[in-house]
Amino acid sequence: MSDALELTVLGAGLPAAFGFLFGHLDRIVGRRLARQDGEAGSGEGEEPVALPVCLDGDPGELTPDLDLADQVAGSLQTLYGRLGPYALDARRLTPQAPGLADDLGALRTLLEAVYGTRLTFRGESREATSMRATVDAADIEGVVKGIAVRGAWGTEQGCLDASVTARNVGRTGHVTGIDVDGTGRGEPTDA
Repeated sequence: MSDALELTVLGAGLPAAFGFLFGHLDRIVGRRLARQDGEAGSGEGEEPVALPVCLDGDPGELTPDLDLADQVAGSLQTLYGRLGPYALDARRLTPQAPGLADDLGALRTLLEAVYGTRLTFRGESREATSMRATVDAADIEGVVKGIAVRGAWGTEQGCLDASVTARNVGRTGHVTGIDVDGTGRGEPTDA
């Protein structure tokens, strides 16, 4: 079950939050259609969806799991149909709009599943936005990092969560789950 988006918390940030969520819905629907038409559906060359200031952290690069998106395609299409009129006429975006909070909450829940990360807006009483990465490799020769962050990183940017699994790390291999400002430089160590 999805949590309704706390529209009253967003206040003036509602248009930006809507644009962020619907922009990602539009992107996923577009990639799925491209894939069905025999194209790669990788999103190469796409402009990034603007990160709204009302999001409580930076989720990093969001790469959808299109196989999971295929599994929830019916729900994505339903929400696309319900939320599309708001994308065409932003004047309709008000906290009082019937069903808007529930539909945006359902969309966020689906996006969190498809992207594998938490998306929380400032002021909401739920777990913070996170940047997550999962790497599953057979053999590693060289450097593998789950997440590499440059610059200051604190709780105001959200949570970091990385999982790196390797079946074999060679003599020249180095694995780092989370590298903040080059602390996991990737120099090989003796095994």
